[in-house]
Amino acid sequence: MIVASAHEAARVAGLRHAPTRSIRGQLTLLPPGAAPSLSLPVIGEGYAIPLPDGVTLTGATYELDDVETSLRPAGHLENIERVAQMLPAFARSAAYLDHPDHADAAAVTGRVAFRCVTSDRMPMIGNIADETLAARDAERLRGAWSLDLPRAPGFHSAFAYGSRGLVWAALGAELIASQIEGEPWPLERDLAEGIDPARFLLRALRQGSVVG
Repeated sequence: MIVASAHEAARVAGLRHAPTRSIRGQLTLLPPGAAPSLSLPVIGEGYAIPLPDGVTLTGATYELDDVETSLRPAGHLENIERVAQMLPAFARSAAYLDHPDHADAAAVTGRVAFRCVTSDRMPMIGNIADETLAARDAERLRGAWSLDLPRAPGFHSAFAYGSRGLVWAALGAELIASQIEGEPWPLERDLAEGIDPARFLLRALRQGSVVG
């Protein structure tokens, strides 16, 4: 079983040591003529992506523990201003938001979604630890390493990608497949331990805060 359900993953898997938070992200869709024409995506502090029919996608805001699902004009403006720092020509696009009576201003739309992130901003990818067994043997495991932790056979996770899902998803899938099949891992052990879903349990054991 692979748990890959973002904010619900820790609950579904019964993980007590998986500190995740929600990050609100608002995207902005600029109508044709509201932004300079781009031939390819531009990505940096923000991003601008040309879509079919002259629409331009920009984004995204990063708002911690904000549960509001409705679109905000301030979020659209933030997205455009971030892109304008890379592409000054986008500064004029903000005028569409400053003039709500302008016909094109009403066409500025977007959507809101929520990222799942951990406290260290790294994803939770790999074989899940058996937290119950670890708690029973907490004293012995206080000086443990990742390899020493008891694992739940056949139980893996892939969540908390935050803003880097496209970067991590394929590599994470390869790592999980390698763990399941007992094959060499596709990345070095230090990095695998950095995204190990048991890393927070391991830290708690070392701190002596896990009680059996």
